[in-house]
Parts: sequence; C-alpha cells; structure tokens
Amino acid sequence: MKYFLISLETGIERISKIVKGLTKFSSNQDNYDIDCNIHKIIDNCLLMLNNQLNDKITIERLFSSDNANVKCNEGDLHQVFINVFLNAIQSISEKGKIKITTKIVNGNVEVKISDTGSGIKPEYLKKVLDPFFTTKDPGKGTGLGLSIVYTIIKEHEGDIKINSEENIGTSVIIKLPVKN
Repeated sequence: MKYFLISLETGIERISKIVKGLTKFSSNQDNYDIDCNIHKIIDNCLLMLNNQLNDKITIERLFSSDNANVKCNEGDLHQVFINVFLNAIQSISEKGKIKITTKIVNGNVEVKISDTGSGIKPEYLKKVLDPFFTTKDPGKGTGLGLSIVYTIIKEHEGDIKINSEENIGTSVIIKLPVKN
C-alpha cells in the first residue's frame, strides 16, 4: 500500500510539472521583456518531451553555474527548444545521446545542443533554416521547425549556428543576450 501511495504521489507531482510547463509553452504574449532562466526553459521542454525520449536516448546536461537569465518571450523560447529537441530525437534511430551545454560568452548565453543522430548531408546544411525545407518523407514534417527557430532567435536579437556531420550527429548553437 505504501509503495502505491508513493507512486501515486510521484505521478501527481510529474503531472503538475508537465501542466506548468505546458502553460509556459502556450503563453502567447507579445512581450519580449520577461526575465527567464534558460535552464528552467530547457528542463521544461525536456519534461514535456520525456515520453518521446524512451530508453533509447540519454540526456546529458552541462549547465553553466553563471547567470543564465535572458529577457525573452518565454512561450517563444519554449517553442525554440521543443523544435530543436524534436529534430534531435527524430534523428536518433537506435540508442543515442543529446548533450546540452550552456555557458556565458561575450555577454551571451550560449546553448549548445548536440546529438548522436544521423546528421545532415553537407548539401542540405545551408538550407535547413529555409521555410518548407525538409529531408523527411512527405507527411512527416513541414519544414517549418528550424525556420521558426531562426525567426524567434532573431526576434530575440540572438544568433543560431548549425554544425553537422552525416552519420555522426548535429550541433545547434544558440546565442541569446544575457539579461542586464
């Protein structure tokens, strides 16, 4: 009976965290001046995607101990990281790893998300941020995910860079100004 109650309590706590994360993700504010901690946003996104990670993907977090706060539209940044994580998850066919590192560089929070997935062909790398460009089969992707990510990052006065090696993996590096 005690085990059942502990499991029930754990499940309720998890549901509560997911609902809070979904609320932040769905907030449709036009305000880009909200103080947000990038680590909390990343953790919320991973929590929302937990079912898709299964046992096949290991998550490694190497978060900076420095101030990782930015002024942002919290809902938009949730969408950025959801899209990047979904691409990473979908690129890993068997077992793999997603590594997330954050650091402060020249007044920016730099978030690097690296995966051990299939990577991107060199001829496609210059097109991945273009609207409607996709390498997925028809009906499996719109080609808007990374284009939306690019637009949101630029609206936040940030930058995005994608490095990839076919059959080795991809790294997405996002830079956002630290909150002053």
